[in-house]
Amino acid sequence: MGLSAPQQKVIDRMKDGWSLAYESIYPKVWLQLGGIGMGGAREKVHMNTFNALYRSGAISKKQRTGTEYVLVSSLEIKTPKE
Repeated sequence: MGLSAPQQKVIDRMKDGWSLAYESIYPKVWLQLGGIGMGGAREKVHMNTFNALYRSGAISKKQRTGTEYVLVSSLEIKTPKE
């Protein structure tokens, strides 16, 4: 099974320079162009999409921040559909 459409959109955005963030205090996930907190365009990401990408190993937490996530590989990653 390949990526679902929402999962693929997140991967594509990240390849295009968007950053992915997860806020645990008020659980929410979003993509932001140009880096988290840098004022660029933002798009909401469904928590199920984030969880599926994280569980599959497609993304991992960025070392220096607590909220930002990065792509593990630019290869197509097979994940279960949401």
